[in-house]
Parts: sequence; C-alpha cells; structure tokens
Amino acid sequence: MNYIAITSDQPRHREFISRIEEHTSLSHVVVVSKPEGNKEFCKSEDRFFKRPRKSVEAEIIQCSGAQLGSKRMQEMLREIDPEVCFVFGAPLLKKDLYDIPRRGCVNIHTGLVQHHRGVDSPFWAIDEGRVDTIGATLHFIDCSIDGGKIIAQKNTTGLTIEDTPEDIFMRTCNTGFDILEENIYNILYDSVTAYPLEERGKLYQTKDMNYGKMLEIRHKAPYLLKEYLNGNNSRSL
Repeated sequence: MNYIAITSDQPRHREFISRIEEHTSLSHVVVVSKPEGNKEFCKSEDRFFKRPRKSVEAEIIQCSGAQLGSKRMQEMLREIDPEVCFVFGAPLLKKDLYDIPRRGCVNIHTGLVQHHRGVDSPFWAIDEGRVDTIGATLHFIDCSIDGGKIIAQKNTTGLTIEDTPEDIFMRTCNTGFDILEENIYNILYDSVTAYPLEERGKLYQTKDMNYGKMLEIRHKAPYLLKEYLNGNNSRSL
C-alpha cells in the first residue's frame, strides 16, 4: 500500500513527516513551497523543532501552491494510487485531489474546529480571550474548510507564563502530531471511528491577520496565560 503526505518544508513540517515515518513508510511526500513566517515565528519554530534534517526515504515532489491544484499533479497522484494521504500545513485541496486516496485525506488542524477554522487558530483563541479553546483536531478532508469528520481532538498542554503566541502555536502543532501518532494505526488499518462536526467554528483567513492585530495578541497573551494557569479559565473542548 502507498501512503503519501502533503506538507511544506519548514521545521514543523519536517517534524510532521518524521512523526509519521516513526510508524510507517511514505512512498511520496508532496512539498509545497511557502514563505517563512516573521522573525518571532521563525525563532519560536527553531526552539521547538530542533530535530536535525534527516534524509527521507520517500520520493519528494516539490511544487508551488498553484501546481498543487494542477491537472498534472492529479495525474501524478492517480498513478501513485495512494491508500491514505496525510496533510499538514498545505493549501486547500481541491475535490479532484482529496478524492484520489482510496481512504481519504487526513489533516492536522491547529485549532478546535468547533471554535476556530482556517488559519492562525491559536492566535485567534488568544484574541478572543479563550485560552481554553486552544488545541488541535485530526480530521478527514471534505469540501468544507476544516469541517470534515473528526477523528480526534485535544487541548494544547504544557503552556507556561513565558510562552509567546508563537510558542503556543508551536505547542499546538506538537499536540496535533501527538494526536496523529495516537491514531495512526487505526488510520493505517482502516479502523477509525470518525464523527461529524456538529457546529462549525468561525472561519479565519490569512487576510484577517495584520501587524497591528498581532501586536494586540502578543500584548494579551501574558495576562490570559496567567489567568488560565491560575485556574480562572475553564478548560473544555
């Protein structure tokens, strides 16, 4: 059976591939080029994901976001005939692409989808003053944005008063990787029990975030973390 992944090439994405390869082999990895984050984001990412780059046995397919949605990419993936596709940090997949794997595409979303969908979910949870809604979701991809059937969810743990919003984002990535590892054998052996999302969270897009908003979030974070860690903010999925 062929298992593939679609991701990017920053340290967190390489960690994603490493976590999968601790349990099974990937035949191909589609690496979608994307710009790096800002300076604070990159500093935090380097702290959390120090694992040295290692050679990947899978065949690497480099592409741009536009090429990912091309007919040529669809043809290539049909030739590979994957059983399952694991996705993290990739652009939205078109139906013609996510329908190719026999048993679907499984995505890690760095948010609890009943609260936040789209991009930058941990940041928006802080902006809303809801540290208790920071977490990750493992779900199947469908025609909605982060609205497919849920395999598992978990709140982000290990938060500290010193964490920046970027640190919280990286911890949430790790939470997503942990969830994937906890469920990967059920996925591989087709014994997953997934359930539908009953209420979709607010959808955030890249255009919703700007420099001023990020400064506000960085200002709010220490106060919210202090309150949360002192037990004044209930934790709930």
